[in-house]
Amino acid sequence: MDPDATGGAPIGLPTQPSGEILEAVASESEHDRLGIAIAIVLAIVAVTAAFAAWRTSVVSSQVSDTNRTALIDVSKQQAMHQIDANAAYTEASYGVDTAMKKAYGESLKSSQVPALQILGSTITNALVPTMSTLAGPFAAGAPLTPAGTYDVAKRIEELGNANPSYTALNPQAEFAEADRLAREKTWLTVLSVLFAIALFWLGMAEITAGRWRWVNLVTGIIIFVVTLGMFGAVELFFLSGGGAA
Repeated sequence: MDPDATGGAPIGLPTQPSGEILEAVASESEHDRLGIAIAIVLAIVAVTAAFAAWRTSVVSSQVSDTNRTALIDVSKQQAMHQIDANAAYTEASYGVDTAMKKAYGESLKSSQVPALQILGSTITNALVPTMSTLAGPFAAGAPLTPAGTYDVAKRIEELGNANPSYTALNPQAEFAEADRLAREKTWLTVLSVLFAIALFWLGMAEITAGRWRWVNLVTGIIIFVVTLGMFGAVELFFLSGGGAA
C-alpha cells in the first residue's frame, strides 16, 4: 500500500514515541534509582543508629555496675576500718594498763617487804609481758601524737595498710570511672538522637518528590555523616582513657 495513503506511516510499523513520553520514562527511571539509593542509605543509617543505641545501653549498664561495685567496696572498707579502729583502741587500752602495771610492779619491787617484792617481780616478769603482747606497739610507748598521747589514728592507718584486702579496695577510683562512663553515656545519648533525626529526614526524602526530595536527602546525609564522625571521635576519646576526672 502506498505510504501516502495512510498519512505517511507504513501500516503495521509502530510510530516513534513522542518527546513527552521519553521524558516521562526517563524521569520514572531516575525516580526509581533515587528511591533505591534512598532505601540503601536509610538501611545504613538505621543499622548505625541501632548500633549507637546498643552502645549507649552497654555504657549505661557499665555506669550502674561500676557505681554498685563502688558502693559495695565503700561498705567493705568501712567495715574493715571499724574492725581496725576497735583493734587499735583495744591495743591503746592495754598499753595504758601495761604502763600502769609495769610502774606498779617496779614500785613493789623497791619495797622493803619481801612479799611485796615477790608480787612486784611476778607482775613485772609475768603479767606485764602478757599485757604487752596485747598492747601491740603501744607497749613500747609508740606511736605518739605531738601532745604525747597514743596516736590511735596512725595505728588504725597502719593496720589498714597492712591488710591486703583493705588496700585492694579503691572505691574513689571506681566512682571516678563511673563518672567518666556517665559522661560518655551522655554523649552517646545525644548522638543517638542525632542519628534518629537523620533517619527522619531520610524518611521524608522517601515520601516526598521533586526538589524537596533532594533537600531532605541531602539534609539527612549531612546530619548522618557529621554525627558518624562525632560518634567515632567520642568512642576513640573515651576508649583511650579520655574524660577521666
